[in-house]
Amino acid sequence: MINPIKYEEVLSKIKKSYKLDRNVSNEVLIYNIIRRLAVVHTPCSINLLKSKLAEQINVLFDDLEITYDLEEFIQDIISYGDLLELSDVLIENGNMYTKNTLFLSQNKFIQFSDKEFYLIGISNEESLFLNDDINRKIRHVGPAKILTIENNEDLEKLTAEQFNFSELPKDVWISLPKNKIEDYYNEAISELNKSQAEVNLEDLEIFSHFYSNNYRKRQKPLENETGIFVSRKIQRFASDLWALIKTENGKILNFIDLPFQKNIKNNVRACDEAWRLSCAIDLQNGYPQKYKIHEDELNKKWIQFYSPVPKWVERQLKIQGGEKRKSFNKSLYSISTSETNLQNDKLFLRSFLGMEEFDSGND
Repeated sequence: MINPIKYEEVLSKIKKSYKLDRNVSNEVLIYNIIRRLAVVHTPCSINLLKSKLAEQINVLFDDLEITYDLEEFIQDIISYGDLLELSDVLIENGNMYTKNTLFLSQNKFIQFSDKEFYLIGISNEESLFLNDDINRKIRHVGPAKILTIENNEDLEKLTAEQFNFSELPKDVWISLPKNKIEDYYNEAISELNKSQAEVNLEDLEIFSHFYSNNYRKRQKPLENETGIFVSRKIQRFASDLWALIKTENGKILNFIDLPFQKNIKNNVRACDEAWRLSCAIDLQNGYPQKYKIHEDELNKKWIQFYSPVPKWVERQLKIQGGEKRKSFNKSLYSISTSETNLQNDKLFLRSFLGMEEFDSGND
């Protein structure tokens, strides 16, 4: 008689194959599946990686509810730093890679406390499977791999030729922009007004000026709108293309690709430029984007976001020890903070994104 294998046992064995503790969440397993798929398939588009991930997820989690959009898992890995997304076309060894192509990131460690380090990068398959001595000192928080060292020998093992990790200063990892949101908007409009005029493009999607707490409800085809909008052209077999446009009755008067040319050298992602521009446009129109502060049963503070924010915002909050949690209370995602950091976090979000806290009781 053949004894059936329980679903939990299968998942446990798969986690073990990734050198993960059996008690880590299924989300942590998914992040590690993405890393392995990236080693095999990059350079590639987000959409190709997403399709490969969907094939694996459909087999593993057929009856399991995954509340997080698969692309968001990949975006988390990019935001964390394991994958790099090109800001411009690259020609290398006779191959041409389009904008937004994904590449593997080099192995780096980022110190954020006396004994704690983020480990980023998957420059080869060996990076996925560090030795047991190092693995037992790593805890997984969402996409983050946090190493707690006991002595300098742990760092020496990371920097050895086998794994070849090198230090990345935290300020470089975060890469905060230099300009505040009002100046950023003015510079963006100046660039837009100098851009090409009367462009004919089909199948453009815009983020409308209709104010909604749910950013997805603002996505719509360009029709007869007048104003300045962030636009996106969805491509089935390549990464989406982002732009800033000025329209009159649906006619495109000015069009500029994102990211802005001056930001390409800093490897600013097109979508990060788009999310910040969306905040700037909303602020200019008198409807700044909102967040909520939630206190959980353990008295931990959470900043609840209802629209995506640039990766440097997530990194700034995470470097203080913040943890990202997927949607709850109708938010897109939340990042934890402390009572000590909360006021500075509010000032940071206002200065760089123009965001404001919801009034108490405001939905």
